[in-house]
Order: sequence, then C-alpha cells, then structure tokens
Amino acid sequence: MTRCVLFLFVVGLWSGPLQAQEVEPSTEPFRLQNQSREYTTKSWTVEDGLPLNVVGAIVQTRDGMLWAGTQDGLGRFDGHSFTTFTASETEGLVGNRVKALHEDAEGTLWIGTSTGVSTYRDGAFRRVKRVRGTIEDFGEGPNGTLWMSGQAGLYRATADGDVVSESLQDTRQRGDAQVVVNSGNAVQGMRVAVDGEESAWIGVGDSVWRYEKGEVRRPKRLNALLDGTVSQLRATPRRLLIATDLAVISVTDGERKRSPHDGGHIKRMVVGPSGDVFMTTFRSGLLRLSDGAVERVMKERLGDRLRGLARDEYGQWWVGDDGSGGLVRLRPRLFWTVDGGIPDGPGAGGVYARGDGTIWAGLGDEGVFRFTDSTQTQWTARQGLFGRYVRPIAEDANGVLWVGTNSGLSRQNGSRFERVTGANGETFRSTSALETDSTGTLWIGSDRQGLYRYRSGEIERVVPVDTLISSRVLGLHRAQDGALWIGTREGGVIRFAAPDSVRRYDTEDGVPSKTVRDIYETGDGTLWISTLGGGIARFEGDHFTPLTPEDGLPHRSIHLIREAPKGIFWMTSNGGVFRVPRSQLEAVADGKRDRLYAQTFDRENGMPARQCTGPIHSAFAKDQNGRLWIPTVDGLAVVDSRSSQLSVPDAIPVRVTGVRVDGTAQPLDSLRFDPSTYRLSVDFTGISLRHADDLSFQYRLDGGAWTSAQGRGTAEYTSLDAGAHRFDVRATIDGETWYTLAAPLRFTIAPHFYETGWFRLLVLLGLLGLGLGIYRWRTYRLRKRQEELETAVDERTQELAEEK
Repeated sequence: MTRCVLFLFVVGLWSGPLQAQEVEPSTEPFRLQNQSREYTTKSWTVEDGLPLNVVGAIVQTRDGMLWAGTQDGLGRFDGHSFTTFTASETEGLVGNRVKALHEDAEGTLWIGTSTGVSTYRDGAFRRVKRVRGTIEDFGEGPNGTLWMSGQAGLYRATADGDVVSESLQDTRQRGDAQVVVNSGNAVQGMRVAVDGEESAWIGVGDSVWRYEKGEVRRPKRLNALLDGTVSQLRATPRRLLIATDLAVISVTDGERKRSPHDGGHIKRMVVGPSGDVFMTTFRSGLLRLSDGAVERVMKERLGDRLRGLARDEYGQWWVGDDGSGGLVRLRPRLFWTVDGGIPDGPGAGGVYARGDGTIWAGLGDEGVFRFTDSTQTQWTARQGLFGRYVRPIAEDANGVLWVGTNSGLSRQNGSRFERVTGANGETFRSTSALETDSTGTLWIGSDRQGLYRYRSGEIERVVPVDTLISSRVLGLHRAQDGALWIGTREGGVIRFAAPDSVRRYDTEDGVPSKTVRDIYETGDGTLWISTLGGGIARFEGDHFTPLTPEDGLPHRSIHLIREAPKGIFWMTSNGGVFRVPRSQLEAVADGKRDRLYAQTFDRENGMPARQCTGPIHSAFAKDQNGRLWIPTVDGLAVVDSRSSQLSVPDAIPVRVTGVRVDGTAQPLDSLRFDPSTYRLSVDFTGISLRHADDLSFQYRLDGGAWTSAQGRGTAEYTSLDAGAHRFDVRATIDGETWYTLAAPLRFTIAPHFYETGWFRLLVLLGLLGLGLGIYRWRTYRLRKRQEELETAVDERTQELAEEK
C-alpha cells in the first residue's frame, strides 16, 4: 500500500508540469491547387454507345462534335450520345480500324484507316481513291495542302483536290540515299508535321527529313540527336517537336533541347495553348512536357496504355484508352479540395474567412485548421479546443475568434483556445450558430438550450426554450435594422428585437417550412431564408414568397445562401452547389418570370462530394480573393467565383436530330407527311462537350407559347392541322443567353381529300349548281302555278260569261 501511494505521488509531481506545458499548434506546408488532381475525369465505353473501348484517334470538328476513331468503327459524340459509322453500313467509309482524324481548313473531316482514307462533309462519306493502305498521320499547310503519312507512304492532297504520292531523296547525297516511303523501313509508320506553305518535316523510322519547295534533305545535326524510332512530330514556323521512345527533342528558334521520358512509344502528341506538350504513351499513361521536363499526369485516374488525344474548345482533354477505359474526358478542375492531409476524405464542418485573409475550418474530428496561401496550422484539444467536431466559427468586433463544437464553445487566446462557460459555470452541450454585431456582442445558438448572448465577459440566456418552441437553433442573422433573426428546427423563424419584442413566423405566415436553416440579407435589406423541404423564400414587406423546384430551384432542401460578385447567389444542398442570378430569383418571386435557370455543380466539377455539410451556420465562406469555401461530407471544396469556367459560351449549336411520324423515323430532307399522320415527334439537342447536361430547352410550334423541356428533349404533337408548320427550339444554361436553331424546322402535313382546294371548289360548284337547280325548279314551279292560276281564272271568267 505504501509503494502504491508513493508511485501515485511521483506521477502527480511529473504530471503537473506536463499539463501546464503549452503544446504549440502544428504547422505544415499547404498548396490549394495540387497538380496531381488538376483534372476531373469521366469515361464513356461501349455501354454508352462507343463503338469499341480502344480509341486511337480523336478530333473535335467546328460544329462542336467529337469524333472518336476505334478499331471497330467511327463514333460521333454530341455531348449526350454516340452515332456509330462502320464500313459495312456506311457508304464511302473505307475501313473500321481508324488510325487518324483531321479536320481541314474548309471543314472537311479526313479519316485515316488501315485500308485507306475517307473524307466526311455535308453528311456524306467519300473515299480518297488514290490512297491505299494504312494512314496514321495528317498535317496541313497554310495554303490548304494536306499531307498524309503512314505505312502506306507519303501523300499530298492539294487545295484543288489532286492527290500526289511522294518519295524522299536527299538532294545532297547520291547513290542509294533514296528512301521510298512504302518500302517497309518505317516500321511504326511515317509521321509528318507541316510548318509552312511549301515545307514539312517527315519522320521515317529513326530519322527526320525536311521537305522544302520540292526539295528533300536529311539534316545531320538534328538526326544525330535522335535515339530511336520517330513516333510523333509537331511543327510550327518557330518550333519543332520530335518524340521518340526515349526522349522529346524540341527545336525552338534553332535552339535544341532533349527531354528524356520513360513513356515508351508515344502514340499522340498535342501542343496546348500555353506551349505545354501532352502525350499519350504505351507505358506511362499521359505525359506532359513543361519547361523542358516531362512529368506524368493523372497517374491515379488514367491507365498506363493510352492512344488517342485531343483538346476541345473548352480546354478539356480527351484521351483514348487502349483497353477497357474507352473515351476519357479530363476537365480542368473548377473546385479544389482541402482535406488537411487527413486520409479518407474528412467531413468538413464550419468555415470562416477572417479579416486578415486566413481561412479557418473544421475538418473531420481533427479540430480546427487555419489556412494561409502556403501553410496550414491545426488546433486540437492539446491546444485547449473544447470538442472535436467544429461547427460554427465567428470573429467578433474585437478580433477574437470563437469556435463552436459538438461539445461547447471555445475562444482563441493567443496560440491557444480556452473553454467558455456561463457565469454560474453553465456549459453549452452543442453550439450550432454564432453571430456578432458591431457592439462586440456575440450571439450563441445552442442545439438544445436556446439562444444566449455574450457581452462584457458575461453570458446570459436571452431567448428561452419555451419562447423558441424549438430549442434547436440552426441559423442566426443580425439584420440591418438591429433585429436578430433566428432559424430553428420545427419552430419556424423568429424575429428578436428585444426581450419584449419577439415574433415568430411559421407556415401559417407563409414560411414554406417549419425548419429554417439560414437567413441571408442583401444590401437593400431584403431577407432570404433557406429551409428543409420548402426551398427558399424572400421576406419583403412582411410577406414571404417561396421558391421551390417547381420554379426551377434544383433542390427542395437548401442549407445556406451567400452572394458573390455580380449579384450571383450561391446555395448549398445535399444535391450539390448551385448558382443563380439574384435578378432571376426576384423576377420569379415578383411573377415577372416563369422559372429559374440555375447552374449546378458536383463531383464532375471537382467537388469532393455532392452532399454539402449542413445545417451548420457558418458552412460557407467567401475570402478576400473572391473564392468560396464550401464544406462537404468528404472535405472542403474551394471555387473561384470569378473563374472563366463559370462563364457561359457565346454559342452552342442547337440541332433537330430526328423527326418521327407515329413512331417511324423520317428523312430530314423531305418533311411532307400524309394526312393520316396522328403523332408527330421532333427530337432536338444542344451540341456541347462541356455543357450538355446544363442545357434547358424550350420549343414552340407556329409562333405559339414556349414550352419547357429538360435535357435532350422531344416535342410531341397530335392531330395537327393540315398545312405548313414551323418548329422552333432554343436552349439556355443560365436563362440569360439563349441558343437557337440555325433555321426553323419547316414541315407540311398533306390535307385529306376533303381538305383540298379542288374538293372545296367542287363542293362550292356543287352547291352553286344545286342552288341554281333549286332556283330554276322553284321558278318553274312558280311559273307553272301562275299558268294554272291564269287558266283557272280564264275558265271561271268564261263560265261567268256563259251564265249571263
């Protein structure tokens, strides 16, 4: 017993100093934009309509379509679905094993296959007769000359349509220096890169040739740098890029640079607008050459063996897989993820942007983090933070930071936090909302205990549980008129001006839900509330106007509302983040507009999760740089509200893709239908490789009222009148910019025989004839009657005369 007491005494002596010792918060480097995660990916395979999962060639044509060449046909993608073309079913397409694709300056698509070349223009495929065998590369000069190369040889197609076969002969050498391109020495196929009107670079086997003004030479110094088969060539008047299995040789203004890589055989090489070079390989997936160094891109999301590669008008990269991956889209990340280095995607809690430019956020059960442009610092219970799960965060007028957790409330004091309790030791079991005002007062919403006020070092309860009806406070907002608005669970929203001036608004007062999560006030004093299950509502003039999914709101339950520059409202929900112009919200609320058009963002845009954190009062923050920090269940999402990716394009092609009569497809070049037509269906779409899922459509017939349709639409009509009709369709992303058909769709429904002009004329003539006949018959009857009367009169007169 004595030994035990002595042991406890010694432990007590040591533990006292350890507990008193302050543990500094940990600080680590931080970078928001991680290059290994700079793109989001989405794949399309044979299950989505792709002809085959092996995609060797990709190009976007000027009409917005993406063409994918596979080993079993050619696929055309409009952002929604694929149309497949195969040699057996498509006249003019020479083969199914598509090796190369190129759109020339005139808009003609050139298709290189293992059995020749075809072109596509104005809806028709045509075979290029003089080219036979495998063509794997195209290059076009400024004068319209198109070069074709591959194991079939080297060809030039001039602007006037002539196709010429070329051979290579070094004019500075003699004897057997001639190289015939179809002699089999180009094992990997011939490559070509055009850099002028009459000049081109040609790769043959392990050498590079220069064609200029009809003469061909083999530069010795340049070829001395090559260390393997030339797999790709790209050239501009100032820059030449040569890719081999071991390195990329870059020649810029005469300066040569060799950049080794371990990708093996390079299948495609594309130069981006910044000068970076992207390459698909058979060993190391997707590579990027930047500032002379080669690095692998998106290793975790892309396979090792890749083929096709192209960049579209939106800056998205399209990659063809060599196995089961199919066609993969790499979209530049709009949202970036902050997880504090915590594995398994920690759920993010409250987030707050301080006046000093730092961001404070709760991540998982790991306490609170402070983020600067280059560092992240973490505070936990070791630094005095009371509670593990961070909920609301606020900064008062004195610059003191307050952090609410699932266990209570903490206040920052130097490099540590200290627990906050009431004057009588009263504690908060859970802090759900914090709000400050210019007087330095801190308003504290509790998840169970009502509303408190911290002022001059004292905490007092100002709105008791029985007044709140629901003790669970979800949102707080100090309005411009000084009143405090309180959002509750199952208790509506409360306006608290003073202890004796409390008013509760419930569903009977127009609040669309009994659970109010957030209150946001615009500069003109208008309040907007977000609810659980009731959408949002505007409070103006003591009147609530709800807006729901029936009005175009993407989700019925909204967490928080915040306003970004240019009057754009951002909202969070369990269904993602969305943005909509405030002017649209007001117009719909005022009855001046039928519906909203909101842009929705989720994992495809880079969010760590679709489901946003809520309801937490400070689960949304806007920093000094215009970035929005949004907590989700898998980490903190960050988006630049000024990003050009948020802009809508000036033009998106809108097309009618099909017309069906009573279920039977009709040719679009002959739209005259029988009078027996009962049901007419018109299919339409918007062609966009980025915004296909964001488009909303409206259509109308013969100038009537617009009818709304979502996604790729179909308009259906029954029992239309005979005659000429005009069909219009338009699309929009944000409700402000509209995209229309290049020309309205016009069609005619033939009349029944009884609706034709000649039938009407016959009927009219018949009626006239009938009328004339009736008239003549009537006249005859009248005349006959007159004659009978006259005869009768004459006879009677004669009888009277005889009687006398």
